[in-house]
Amino acid sequence: KQILTYKVKPVFLKQYQNRWYIIAEHNKIYKAFALERISDLETTTQKFKVDLNKVKQQFYNVVGLTNDEKQLVQKVILRFHASQKNYVTSVPIHKLQQEITDNANEYTIHLNVKPNFELKQQILKYGALVEVVQPPALRQEIMQEHQKAFKLYKENRK
Repeated sequence: KQILTYKVKPVFLKQYQNRWYIIAEHNKIYKAFALERISDLETTTQKFKVDLNKVKQQFYNVVGLTNDEKQLVQKVILRFHASQKNYVTSVPIHKLQQEITDNANEYTIHLNVKPNFELKQQILKYGALVEVVQPPALRQEIMQEHQKAFKLYKENRK
């Protein structure tokens, strides 16, 4: 188990999937640090100023915690099996998701987000009950993950 040391400027707390994280500046980049993984905490009297609205804006179009500043916000369209509508609306993938289609066959939403690790995990948890319509790169990534999973099940391992 590797122990890393960080010198950070804490900005705010954020909850994601029943865990708490501290959003902090480290080397001029804002990162999330899981509270339960922090040990040997040392505080200083050093003061700093932060534009809280600017930091929150950086996480505005992010599902979860991973905010790659180089990644662009993209229009993501997800088509769900109609049976998933109640779950997708009661436990949204992102707070600003918008409904496109709602009928007996499908429930389609769009999100303006950065396609990050947490978004992919949210999509993958629906298995065959969701299809990424766009963007093409995200569609390809999710398809490749399903192909890897299929290969695991296809192999006759004991």
